[in-house]
Amino acid sequence: MDKIFEREFENLQDLVKNPNRVMSKIAEEYERIIPMLIAADEMPDEELIRRAKQIKPLVRVDKKGRKLDAGENDENSVLVYVKPTDINQSYLFSFSPKKHIVCDDKQKPLKVEGLEEIARFICYHRYGGYYMCLRPGVDEVLQQLPADVDINEISAFEIKFASDQVRDIYNVAVDRHVSTVILYKIANGLPEKVRTQPVIISGRICSYE
Repeated sequence: MDKIFEREFENLQDLVKNPNRVMSKIAEEYERIIPMLIAADEMPDEELIRRAKQIKPLVRVDKKGRKLDAGENDENSVLVYVKPTDINQSYLFSFSPKKHIVCDDKQKPLKVEGLEEIARFICYHRYGGYYMCLRPGVDEVLQQLPADVDINEISAFEIKFASDQVRDIYNVAVDRHVSTVILYKIANGLPEKVRTQPVIISGRICSYE
C-alpha cells in the first residue's frame, strides 16, 4: 500500500498530541483512503498467512500483567508475546493474561528482548460486535503495512490508540477506528516458541511449516 499520509511525521505526532486535527485530515482524505482499504481487504489469504507467520503482535501490560487500556500510558509497562488467535478476530478483545500471554519454561512471561523500532504508521480498524466496538485485528495491520518499509525487516508490531474514548478514535468518514502501529525488528529474531506458532485464519489452523 502507498503510505504517504499515513507515514508523515506530522500526522503521527498529531495523532498523539492533537488527534482531532488528524481526524479532520482523514475525513478530507477519505476518497483516497476508502479505495486503499478496499484493496487491502482483498489481500489473498496466502499472503496474509505468510506475513502472519513472520510478524507477531505484541501487547503492552503493567507490572501485574494487566493489559493497558486504549490511550493509557505506563512508563513501567512491558511488551509481551501472545498466544495464537484468529488473525481475522481481535487478539486485544477479552484479553486475559493467564490465557493469552506466552510464558517461558518457568511459567513466567517470555521476555521480549532486542526490540528495535523501524517504522510507525497510521492504521485503520473495522469495528466488531456492535457499532464502534473496538476490536482491532492482526489482519488489518498486515494488510496495511507501509510500502516503504522492508517487510523482511519486521518481526513484531504494537497497536496504540490515542484515547480510551471510542468516539475520539473513530472516524465516521472512513468508518474505522484509527491507531498508530509501531513496527519492530528483533535483533536475534523471534523466540522459537513464538516463531513456530501456527497461524489461525477464519477458524483454519495453518502450521508453521
